[in-house]
Amino acid sequence: MKLKKTKGFSIIELLIVLLIISILALIANPYYEKYIQNSKVNSSLTGLNFYRTSIAVCLQTKIDYKVCNGGKYSIPKNFYNEDIKGIKSIETKESIVNVVTSVFLPDLNDFIKIKYKPIKKNSVIKWEISCNDYNIGTIIDNCSKQYETK
Repeated sequence: MKLKKTKGFSIIELLIVLLIISILALIANPYYEKYIQNSKVNSSLTGLNFYRTSIAVCLQTKIDYKVCNGGKYSIPKNFYNEDIKGIKSIETKESIVNVVTSVFLPDLNDFIKIKYKPIKKNSVIKWEISCNDYNIGTIIDNCSKQYETK
């Protein structure tokens, strides 16, 4: 009696393929999460350009930093406890923009917070950016940069 040769995969081969796929997914997941967090934070940073421009105009026309607050001199109003394009809240006080993003860091048990502080020298305004990510894999690459507004 002749045995027929069956075509297909054995259960062991299928389990090995499943194991390899799950290991690859396990390795890729943290990189994917960091990519998603970076894109959310960068989109919220892009949304802050109008705030920086408005404060720069205020600083060029007014003498004192303390008068450039949210809701005055064409600076947008402050908002809290919302979620607009990755931003939970924005507060502008004395020319400093404090932002709370909607990106949650489980290691810190906190949301990413960004602070824009203008430094005016002659007619050039440099923006100093600081974040609360405490260098956990440096989620925000822009935190150490300075931007100029002329």
